[in-house]
Formats: sequence, structure tokens, C-alpha cells
Amino acid sequence: MLADNRGDCDTKSVAFAAVAHLLFPRLPITLILVPRHALLGLGLEPEPGDRYTLRERRT
Repeated sequence: MLADNRGDCDTKSVAFAAVAHLLFPRLPITLILVPRHALLGLGLEPEPGDRYTLRERRT
């Protein structure tokens, strides 16, 4: 899927979440669903100018 650039945004987001969880098991990860799209949120400290969202008091 990744090598051939196949799959929708939700498929790629879930695949990336699985890899991120394997590499960083304590990192907060969330799937953000908006109309007709999916994004992955990682619990990292935002840098100046970054866009972020709050969930359960976490950025």
C-alpha cells in the first residue's frame, strides 16, 4: 500500500498510526475525522506557527 501509494487517507492514517505506535508506544495518537478526510494527530509539543487541536487537555 505505501510503496505503491495506494489507499485512501483513512487507510494511510491508520497504517501510519500503527507504525508510530510500534516505534513510540507512549506517544498519544488520535485519528481526526473531518468530512471526507482523515488525519492523524500525534501528541507532540507544537512549534511556533504549528496548527494543533486540543483533546482531553492535550495538544
